[in-house]
Amino acid sequence: MSTENISELTGLVRKRGAVKGAITKFCNYFQEVNPSEVSTHILQIKEERLRETFKKYEELNLEVCALDPEADDSDKRALALENAEKQQVQQTTIPKATHMVTVPAGTTSMKSSTPACVLCKLPHKLFTCPKFLLLSAADRLKLITDKKLCKICLNSHTKKCRFFFKCDICKEKHNKLIHQDKPQSPVTLFTESSNKQTLLPTARVKIIASNGTEYHVKALLDSGSQVSFITKELVDLLGLQPKSISTPVVGICNNINNLNERVNVKLHSLVKDFTISTTCYLLDSIASKLPQKRFSLENLALPPNIELADQDFNIPSVIHVLLGADIFFQVLLPSEPSASLHEAAGENTSTSVSAVPVLRTQFGDVIAGSLPATQGAHQVTSLFCKTCDNTLNNTLSDFFKAESIPEHFSESLTEYDACEKIFRDTVKLDTQNNKFEVTLPLKLPLESINESLGNSFHLALKRFNNLEQRFQKDASVHQLYKDFIHDYVDQGHGTVVDISQYDISKDPVYFLPHHPVIRLDKKTTKCRVVFDGSMKTNKKVSLNDLLLNGPVVQNELLDILLLFRVDEYIFITDIKSMFRQISLNPMHRVLQNILWRDCPSDNIQCIQLNTVSYGLKSSSFLATRCLKELAMRYKDQFPLAAFIIENSIYVDDALVSQSSPELLQQSKQQLCSLLEIGGFKLHKWFSNCPELLSEVPKSQQHFDDIELQKNDAFLKTLGIHYDINTDSFMLSSPNDDNLMPATKREILSYIGKFYDPLGFAGPVVVTAKVIMQRLWQAQIAWDEQLPEHLLNNWEDFYKSLRKMSPIHLPRYVNLNNARTIELIGFADASSSTAYGCCVYLRVIDIIDNVKVSLLCSKSRVNPLKQSMTVPRLELNAAVLLAKLISRVHSMLQLKLKINNVILHSDSQIVLAWIKTNINTLNAYVANRVKVILQLAQSYIWTYIDSENNPADCLSRGILPHELQNHNLWWSGPKAIHSSEYIFPVLPDLPEVEDSSAFPSAMVCTADDSNLCLDFLDKFSDITKMKRILAYVLRFIQNARSRSHRNTSDYLTSKELNDSLLLIVKGEQQKYLQDTIRDLKACKTTKGNLKQLCPFLDVNGIIRVGGRLENASIPFSHKHQVVLPRESRITHLIIQHEHIKNLHAGQRLVLSAINQKFWIVHGINEVKKVIYKCIICFKLKAQTAKQLMGSLPHDRVNVSRPFQKIGLDFAGPIMIKQSRIRKSLETKAYVCVFVCFATKAIHLELASDLRTATFLACFKRFISRRGLPTDVYSDNASTFKCASSQLTELYKLQNCKTHQKEVHDFSSQQGINFHFLPCYSPIFAGLAEAGVKSMKFHLKRVVQKSLLTYEEMNTVLCQIEAILNSRPLMPLSNDKTDFACLTPGHFLIGSALNTYPEQDVQDLRNKLQFWKVCTQIRNSFWKVWNKQYLNILQTRNKWTNVHPNINVDSLVILKEDNTAPMFWPMARITNVFPGSDNKVRVVEVQTANGHKHRRSITKVCPLPIE
Repeated sequence: MSTENISELTGLVRKRGAVKGAITKFCNYFQEVNPSEVSTHILQIKEERLRETFKKYEELNLEVCALDPEADDSDKRALALENAEKQQVQQTTIPKATHMVTVPAGTTSMKSSTPACVLCKLPHKLFTCPKFLLLSAADRLKLITDKKLCKICLNSHTKKCRFFFKCDICKEKHNKLIHQDKPQSPVTLFTESSNKQTLLPTARVKIIASNGTEYHVKALLDSGSQVSFITKELVDLLGLQPKSISTPVVGICNNINNLNERVNVKLHSLVKDFTISTTCYLLDSIASKLPQKRFSLENLALPPNIELADQDFNIPSVIHVLLGADIFFQVLLPSEPSASLHEAAGENTSTSVSAVPVLRTQFGDVIAGSLPATQGAHQVTSLFCKTCDNTLNNTLSDFFKAESIPEHFSESLTEYDACEKIFRDTVKLDTQNNKFEVTLPLKLPLESINESLGNSFHLALKRFNNLEQRFQKDASVHQLYKDFIHDYVDQGHGTVVDISQYDISKDPVYFLPHHPVIRLDKKTTKCRVVFDGSMKTNKKVSLNDLLLNGPVVQNELLDILLLFRVDEYIFITDIKSMFRQISLNPMHRVLQNILWRDCPSDNIQCIQLNTVSYGLKSSSFLATRCLKELAMRYKDQFPLAAFIIENSIYVDDALVSQSSPELLQQSKQQLCSLLEIGGFKLHKWFSNCPELLSEVPKSQQHFDDIELQKNDAFLKTLGIHYDINTDSFMLSSPNDDNLMPATKREILSYIGKFYDPLGFAGPVVVTAKVIMQRLWQAQIAWDEQLPEHLLNNWEDFYKSLRKMSPIHLPRYVNLNNARTIELIGFADASSSTAYGCCVYLRVIDIIDNVKVSLLCSKSRVNPLKQSMTVPRLELNAAVLLAKLISRVHSMLQLKLKINNVILHSDSQIVLAWIKTNINTLNAYVANRVKVILQLAQSYIWTYIDSENNPADCLSRGILPHELQNHNLWWSGPKAIHSSEYIFPVLPDLPEVEDSSAFPSAMVCTADDSNLCLDFLDKFSDITKMKRILAYVLRFIQNARSRSHRNTSDYLTSKELNDSLLLIVKGEQQKYLQDTIRDLKACKTTKGNLKQLCPFLDVNGIIRVGGRLENASIPFSHKHQVVLPRESRITHLIIQHEHIKNLHAGQRLVLSAINQKFWIVHGINEVKKVIYKCIICFKLKAQTAKQLMGSLPHDRVNVSRPFQKIGLDFAGPIMIKQSRIRKSLETKAYVCVFVCFATKAIHLELASDLRTATFLACFKRFISRRGLPTDVYSDNASTFKCASSQLTELYKLQNCKTHQKEVHDFSSQQGINFHFLPCYSPIFAGLAEAGVKSMKFHLKRVVQKSLLTYEEMNTVLCQIEAILNSRPLMPLSNDKTDFACLTPGHFLIGSALNTYPEQDVQDLRNKLQFWKVCTQIRNSFWKVWNKQYLNILQTRNKWTNVHPNINVDSLVILKEDNTAPMFWPMARITNVFPGSDNKVRVVEVQTANGHKHRRSITKVCPLPIE
């Protein structure tokens, strides 16, 4: 390493850890180096220079960090290194003759202390001074100029600044802190809403993979990109090897991404003879599918004879390649005259047809540009810029929250308890000033919170600067915001403080960013400021992270609305600025600071918030808890107001109802008086009682409809309002002119804005939920167009929703002169849609008038992951009804006396389950029946038919426009409207009996004599068993003894050994009970343990007595623990030792086990376990065997030669095309035909492996040997694992086209083709033997010679003659007769290699001659039939009968050219027994799901059955 050239250290110094590591290595090398090899003086100089450079780097790095705390870490380090290098270079430019510089002792290179700030005189840099940062840019510049400071580093120096900063905004050479925006001329902006879609240019290109496979992919032509890109998915598919690089790529909005890989790709045109190579960088994804939305080509005028580069340019497709400007302008061709385009457009005079731009490229004609308005989408897709709508999550969360049933759980959470305790201990109520004072519920003490919280000033300042930029774009928002802040300060809710009083590095200080929430539709507060307590500081911690989250102390909106409906007279009011009426402890106000200034020319002020603020996690709890505290303290003095606060206030809205105007007036007076004690004021009054409003000023009255959703989302879809003019709830869908949502994101956002807390529109919401569920099930992209069937369903629903008329429901349920009040509930479920429940209030007055009102409903869609039966869905509906009715009943009881609660279900199975003892039901049903009985045990359950069940509307859904006139939904069954109606009594249903019963109560008894370790049975590893039991034993020990607790993070060997002995003890108690009983009774043991003289040790474990008492070995070696041979633990211990000893043999494993344990007949157990070891089995796997099957029918019956044949290929064989020198060499193949009856062989030479060539060979065979009736051939899968030379042969035999053409030819000729199982040469034994015999002669004759086609064909004919002359058996038993039966006898009457005999007789009668020939031929077949077949009777191998392989058995597929450890695993899916019912062929399925047929000689059954 050379330190003279500092530039070599640039890459090293960029990372502090790397530099320190280099120094450490250098020091170690210096300590270990041999002085005789390297000069010590030189090493000292190098080390000192390296340390000096690193020290200078550290100093400059700290200064850079302080100058710009928001700068990227890599930029800081690079800048520090650059300055360190420049200073080092200046120091090294001393003349070479000078080797040493003398420095006076009194001088120092750096000051020992940090200079004081020129503004506040404190010991810190100016650019870190909070007072300086709060100044306006003009004041900062003025201060820098007056103090004659550097405009770059903001320090004082006389020489040129050593820093090279540029302003991030204007790129000028000055610090960003003193940047001033130049005045801009006013610009008039004009925006126009357009639905046109811009089509980006795409083309289909061909890319060839490394294995030769062609892939056609869609490429995007982008002239705005300097480089090209490719997806990683495509690179993996092509099998290309990318190169590692590190290249930053700058995209939209100056976003920088580092790319680490690139690859060279060759692109081919599909329409022209054009190829181009380029370098592409790898990305996970390039863009969304293009185009955004599928459009029709009917309205586009395309030129005639156009040659499109992308035939599917109108269909959304994945972009795999992006071609940048380096390729774009190389493939671009000169444009042709546009007359043809105008002609094409002119052919159709319709205005809906428009021309589109066409680009000519080497890849073909590319369509790009704007599409007609009817074709477009209302979305924009931008490359390298993907945004996510965060409000969608909140919208859906609010939707499902409104659909849920409020539940309060009795479990107490520690955080809730701690928050409640802090509030009770610290809350103060100043009755003189009418003010609450609370403290923030912090998780840490206030004085130590700064250590965890960190610095938030710089981030808050940055957020405020961004807010000012927004103000510059929208002056109206700025004015509203400024008015809000001024009002905040004027009312004393905020105080301007001097920021210099804070020591940000020590004091617990937090600065809150803030942003506006604009609601221009509001008449009062159009702009509300929300403070962000979730902003992370430099320590990645926010204020909300350090605050406790208090419990919910108010009722849910469902409860409040139910009470709101039961009385005739009501008033509605709102607590004005509720959060801001609660004062915060002055000590905690330092955690609530905001930054503000009215205009950018002013200095930034620090405003300390004095009250509870929006945006903090605990604010809602503190505000609502103060209301509840008022009610608790003054409930005796103001009982009506206390009841209202506890039951009728939702956040800051009070919805109060009373039975008379007098009570309503008293409630108003008490509520105002009680809230005034706490400093709360009420406004926005409304009432249906004029007397109450007469005392309220008009300015404090409310005249608009009241929205019941307490958030800042404006309802644009289905929602419920309260109409103050008609005193009714209004359910409506606004008639806006927005386009119909068409993508998954838009539809979910639209449905998520449904707000129906009471469930009045339950049947409509269910339909929307089903659409949501189907969208998720379709697994389409967020911005992708819906499939046609889903789009049609959504369009029907959307149109129906737009046609829906407003529905008014009376708020008051009319309880005047009520005699009987009943709650009626209904539950129902549908197998395909959903399940739900609804609740009605039935009121009978004194004159027997009946009024039925819908109170509420809830629904759930059926789950997708778990397929459920209809009875179980009905049971879930009953559970939902029990939860809802329990909630409704508990709330209405506060004001009403409910006479009866009747619940209905149309499932008699569910009603029988409810009646059945839960001890006899299975777990799923019993758990839900138990919930029903707990919540609704005192209620009446009865049956109702489906036609009269209003909950059927929930389970099936209703279109929105049909809801208004659906009487069954709004009023319930007609029967209950009669005062004389008597609800049917539940019939005597049979109790459901279930064998899988479980006890609802358990009785536990402790028995020290027997261990119960059944929970360990689910583990299959003895090590894991030991560790789990060891932790259990440690927990028991720590629970029993508080003084000696073991809290270490690891288990000791003693703990593991104790747990193992305890496991073994449990196994001994299970399997050796008699032996333990005999040993305890001091009796002699019986059985196999008698020879070992066993005894019980102090822990009650059986050990071997033996004869090694006097041996000097450990106790555990002398007296081993006895292991039961039948125990599963014994097998796991053997398996563990087998693996621990690297899959050792039987004796070695048994020897290792005997060091601690003793197994009776241990060698047999060890053999049994090792035999089942899969790894060992693979290395010595044995294939399945079966008795050799009988010969097939075609082998043992008389047929003419070559009527039944076997077919196989051999080769390749190299031949030359001609006899000239250096002639072209090509491959040839031999097609072998074997007669099944006579073993005669016919050889044909094939010049290649085309199907036409094979058929030509087959035709030649037929012409010379006759037409066969059956042909048996393998499917060449055996070639798959052979050498690469057989690849073409394998492709031919497995080619579907080849097999089809062969079948077509065979079927025309009346030939039956039979394909044998894969990897089964035993099924084509004759053909394989024929190939072997042919190769035997061919190798010896040809050797290394290279023959022509004619020469090779001649040799093969001679080999064929020789093979057909091979003896099958002697013709007679005469010892002097040397003639033998050969295949040639069946072909020509004698062997093909015999000489012709002389004709010694002149036969006059030719007919007699042919009779003699026929007699000779028949004599050959007679010999074949009587003698040759008997030779085939014996089985030379596979003589034993073995069990058949069963379906579902796991096997290993044997592959001849692969190592055993890589043989694939498979499962038997089907077996094919022969005529003797013996399985010799099986069908297997591998891990990739493919199925294959294999002979049993190629599968190895695993020993796990």
